[in-house]
Amino acid sequence: MAAAGLADVEVLGLEGLAGWLPSLDGRWADESERRMILDELESEPSIRGASAHLLGVGTRPK
Repeated sequence: MAAAGLADVEVLGLEGLAGWLPSLDGRWADESERRMILDELESEPSIRGASAHLLGVGTRPK
């Protein structure tokens, strides 16, 4: 992605460990729990490989 000229490149895990959390539906409904799941689990580089899919995102420089 950087070779394509994108900046601020980040790779995120999709369908990762969050799906294995107990009571995910209830935790997802709580905004602070949802934020923790997104910030700490799905973007954690050390467990990214446990994700079924990866998503690369970046910005196009002006």
